[in-house]
Amino acid sequence: MLYKGYELDRFQEEAIDSITQGHSVIVAAPTGAGKTVIAEYAVEKCIEQNKRIIYTAPIKALSNQKYRDFYKDYGDLIGIMTGDVVLNPFASVLIMTTEIFRNTIFDDITRLLDVEYVIFDEIHYINDIERGTVWEESIIFAPQNIKFVCLSATMPNLRQFAEWMQSVRDCHIDIVEETERPVPLIHKLYLEGYGIGSLSDLKAVYQFEQQSKFWDIWDEDEWWREFEDEYEPQKPKELDWEKLTIVKTDLINYIRKNRQLPCLHFCFSRKGCEENAFLHASRNGSRTARPFLDEARKRKILALYDDLCQRYQIHNDPNIEEFRQLVANGVAYHHAGMLPTLKEVVERLFTSGLLQLLFTTETFAVGINMPACSVVFESLEKFDGENFRYLKTREYHQMSGRAGRRGIDTVGYVYARVNPRFADCDEVERIVEGEVEPIESQFNLSYASLLNLYAKYGEDIYDVCSMSLNNYQTYERIRQLEGRVEVLRRKLEGLPELQCVYQDVEAIEEIKGYNQIIQKIELEREALKPKRNEIKRKYRGKKNRKIRANKLAQLEKQLDKFDVLKTQRRCYGCEQIQMCKRQYKEIESYRRKIDTLQKQKEILKNHLREQIHRRLQVLEKLGYIDEVPKGRAGTKARGNLEFGVQDSESIHSAFRIPHSETRILLPRGDVASKIYGYEMQVTQLLFGGHFEQLNEDFINVLVMAIVHESKPDEYYQKLKSKNLKRMLIKANEEIERIRNCEIRCKVEELTPVLDDKLSVAMLAWSKGCDFEELHKYTDISDGDIVRAFRSAIDLLRQMRRVLEGHEDLRDRISRCIAKINRDVVDAERQLRVEQ
Repeated sequence: MLYKGYELDRFQEEAIDSITQGHSVIVAAPTGAGKTVIAEYAVEKCIEQNKRIIYTAPIKALSNQKYRDFYKDYGDLIGIMTGDVVLNPFASVLIMTTEIFRNTIFDDITRLLDVEYVIFDEIHYINDIERGTVWEESIIFAPQNIKFVCLSATMPNLRQFAEWMQSVRDCHIDIVEETERPVPLIHKLYLEGYGIGSLSDLKAVYQFEQQSKFWDIWDEDEWWREFEDEYEPQKPKELDWEKLTIVKTDLINYIRKNRQLPCLHFCFSRKGCEENAFLHASRNGSRTARPFLDEARKRKILALYDDLCQRYQIHNDPNIEEFRQLVANGVAYHHAGMLPTLKEVVERLFTSGLLQLLFTTETFAVGINMPACSVVFESLEKFDGENFRYLKTREYHQMSGRAGRRGIDTVGYVYARVNPRFADCDEVERIVEGEVEPIESQFNLSYASLLNLYAKYGEDIYDVCSMSLNNYQTYERIRQLEGRVEVLRRKLEGLPELQCVYQDVEAIEEIKGYNQIIQKIELEREALKPKRNEIKRKYRGKKNRKIRANKLAQLEKQLDKFDVLKTQRRCYGCEQIQMCKRQYKEIESYRRKIDTLQKQKEILKNHLREQIHRRLQVLEKLGYIDEVPKGRAGTKARGNLEFGVQDSESIHSAFRIPHSETRILLPRGDVASKIYGYEMQVTQLLFGGHFEQLNEDFINVLVMAIVHESKPDEYYQKLKSKNLKRMLIKANEEIERIRNCEIRCKVEELTPVLDDKLSVAMLAWSKGCDFEELHKYTDISDGDIVRAFRSAIDLLRQMRRVLEGHEDLRDRISRCIAKINRDVVDAERQLRVEQ
């Protein structure tokens, strides 16, 4: 089958056939396999049939790219809605972040009743610990008229995920899976100090390095000499290079010489991206490294760079000239700390094919269609915000999948830098050759989501939440536990019966009682040890021998009562006691295992309900809802949030409950239900009157304190204004009321306190300073500043929406937005450059 002049692969044909028949479909295929074609077909089909379609993406950068791509083909039929920008929101084809789609479901579901399809790009993001819940909520609560096109990277538990979707959507969903890439990948390791090799080479070199390291210690440290007679290590043999496949070379030169450019070089820090880019640009054209670009291509890329900087209005930025020197060498870097407009320029340069070596962080691998011939990993370890850890196999595949350009390359190349002296060979093997991790639910309802569900479902809120993938997977685990319990019970029943020689005695209870006395004696004896030691210390020497003996004897008498109890048991002195003890130990072992599994079952059953109940308690105590729903009595399923494919009818009927079951939110709850992100802080501050008397600059500072999250190693100029300090202290007292309530209700994740570190910079920006001046107030990157300012704008827009009827404050909020949303902060201006 041909589509847009290309012969489609088998999985693409199957997915397109499903859409043609009007079915929902889940497509799982490796990164770079060509899933985008399926989305493009769905969009084209809906436009031809004059139907609406929504395309959701996990990140704003991907949403922006899709908007530009579709806009080139369909013009004003395309619209976009993200937290930063809204253009043509009633268009036939609407590009959204997944959060905006979920928010639309809760805000005004009628806006989605004419939507035919929703495309979930990168739906494996449901596994994301911070944002995965948004995908689950979107799938569960979207109107029944909507069909889905779900595009995912490789998903080992694809069937389980599809069954869950079918059960909550109450419809058939086609499954299309592809395991092969159209452009195969060759995976190699770059062993630091050795060269390019394989996993077996790493193992051989690692063993040699460990032996060498031990020999060095033996050879250099004198204190080992005293052990020479007992043990003398063998001096390590030299590596047998004939058995190795290692190519001794510099990696980037090797890639260049073997025509494997362009190359994406993944680093796991912004600093690493920049340092590597400048290092390789400085080496470019030296005696040891031929230039990446000839003079003609150099002139071409510089002309494109200058034109893009002019169009994005960043040509006067002081960093642009330094970056230009990198670009002239065919090298650049890309990370979240850069100005969004400069990132856009880099992306355009890379898609032009002129940029040869791009150092980037892993976000570049998420969805953005910018493949290369080769991919390099600076390391297979990264810092995840808390600890250094090895990559997950999924992360490795997501990034390595950018290698190999369909229709250009016959093969893609992937290189991972590894230090063989310190590498964990098992971990490296797991990453490169292991199975991709299964998708795990991250269902975790926010206060806003709970309020919306409470308003719509009332007492049935627990039943509705039981439709989550979290609950579905939980009950699969419970069924597995029940299976293990059944196996243990059968084994327990198969054991020979414990029988006592005394016919009138229950053997199990008798041996149990006897063991308890023995254990008690041992515990008491252990407890008396400190007192014995104290007596021995206090009454030392020959002259105190009698006193010491008497004191110790008195101490031992405390155990006499237990000895009496022991002799009263039938087991005492019995010839079969040892055999009975062995039998009893085996029986008790099985019983303990069964008991442990039963407890695990109960914890799993009640965990989700407990989480929801605690948050609802917070909402009740703070005056957002009138009472905490108890859930309907009468069925175990409702009590424990049970879920399974066999329950789909009863569960789905709970989703379509009668209107009479809805609840009216209290005023605070009504406001908080319409704000997504920071809803508790904003609502408490609004109802506490904290915004009423503030001017626009002070409001902007307060909103920034709500959304900002500083890091310990960052510099911020301290706030000097006493009025601002006083205002922020009072506001933070309001947030502490929420946190104290959450602590009392045992909520695990507390609402964040205000972070006023960026207050001076926000105040200066709100008063009209130039962007370059902000570096006097903080050393955080341009990209972080812009992102923080855009987050503040997003929250201010949500506040403006809920303030209908409060025109004075609403007008002030509008002026607040205008003061922040200018120059490089204005996301809409950046997006319109492409039109």
